[in-house]
Amino acid sequence: MRRFLCVAAVALVAVVPVTSNAQQPAPPPSTGGLTGGQVVALAIVAAAAAAIAWYAVAGTAAVTAGTAAAPVGLAELGAGAGGLGALEPIALPA
Repeated sequence: MRRFLCVAAVALVAVVPVTSNAQQPAPPPSTGGLTGGQVVALAIVAAAAAAIAWYAVAGTAAVTAGTAAAPVGLAELGAGAGGLGALEPIALPA
């Protein structure tokens, strides 16, 4: 009986088609627009352009901020106008 059930199960699996393994029809041809690779390339170029613009604006802001005075109360702690006080060594009174 056990052998018969094994043979029946194997035959059933062999006869019944599995839809996940069936060949899918080809997608229709594209009617225009961007492909997936083109969208990824566009996103990378846009991110690079945004980064370049950000550093250009931030660099300009740092140069113009270099002429400004430190905020009141922070000058004695060593905070410079460029906001780099955390990177500069300071000597605190004991």
